[in-house]
Amino acid sequence: MHSPFKITIKLGSPICLTFPFLHLDGIVAYLDAIDKFGQKLFEFSRMEYLPELERPLPFKKTGMVYNASAAIFLPEAEMRFIRIYKRFEDKYSDVLKKKKLRIGSGFFRSFAIAEPYIPATHVIFYGNGNVKRIKYLFENYLIGIGNDIRIGFGAIRDIIIENINNDYSLIKNGMAMRTIPIKMLKDYEDTAYITYKQPYWYKTNATLCVAPGMRCELNEKYI
Repeated sequence: MHSPFKITIKLGSPICLTFPFLHLDGIVAYLDAIDKFGQKLFEFSRMEYLPELERPLPFKKTGMVYNASAAIFLPEAEMRFIRIYKRFEDKYSDVLKKKKLRIGSGFFRSFAIAEPYIPATHVIFYGNGNVKRIKYLFENYLIGIGNDIRIGFGAIRDIIIENINNDYSLIKNGMAMRTIPIKMLKDYEDTAYITYKQPYWYKTNATLCVAPGMRCELNEKYI
C-alpha cells in the first residue's frame, strides 16, 4: 500500500556529498540490497553495473521515476570544503609481511584531498510508497548518510518518518523535488544532463532533466 510520507533525519555532524543531489530512492535501493544480500553485497564491484542488484523498490512509480525526492538540507548553506589527510597507520603494522613500505607512492601512499560537505543539521525527504517497508530498512540498516561516514560525516541522531496528506515527492509549489526527465514535463526552465534513476553514478542513466529546485509542470497523464 502506497501513501505519501515525510522523513526528517537529525544529523550529528556535517554531511559529505560526492554527487550534487542525494535521492531517497538511491538510499533505499542500497539498504534494500543489504537486506537481500547481506555481507555478500560488499563482494561486488562498486563501480560495475550489476543487473542482479536491481529490484523493484517500495515506492509508487510515476512515468520514468520513483516518487522519491532529493534531499533538502536545513538550514540552507553553501557547500564547504575541508582538507582530509590519509596517512599510513602503523598501529597494527606488526601483522604485515613486509617490513618496509612505500608511503610516497602505491597503496600506502600519503595524500590530502579536499572533501566537500554541507553543514546541515537536518535532512528532509518526501516520498510516496510502502512506509512500513521503508521504515524497516532505515531503522535496521541506515548507520549514516552521505559519503565518508566511516570518518565521522553524516552521523545520525534521530529519524522521524511520518505520514502526510499531500504527495511532495515529485513537485512542491511548482518546483521539482527530484531530477525529472523533460519527457515527463509540459513546462520547465533550466535543464541539464543528469542521471534520473538509481544507480545514480551510472552514466547510462543520464538524460535531459530538470534539477531539484527548478520550476516545472508535469504532463497531464502523470498528474
